[in-house]
Amino acid sequence: MAHAVLNGAPSVASGREASFPEQVLDALDLIDEFITELARVRAVLEPLEALYPGEN
Repeated sequence: MAHAVLNGAPSVASGREASFPEQVLDALDLIDEFITELARVRAVLEPLEALYPGEN
C-alpha cells in the first residue's frame, strides 16, 4: 500500500482498497524501516572514517 502512495501504482493484492489514512501509515512505516536500515549502514561505515588521511 505504501508503494501505491509513493509510486502511484495501483494495489491489486487486496480485494479492499486501503483508506488514505491506512496508506499514510504504511508509508510512514516504510520510511521508518528505511531510516533504520540507513542507521545500520552508517554504523558499519563509521569506523572507516578513521582510515581517511588527516591533513597533518
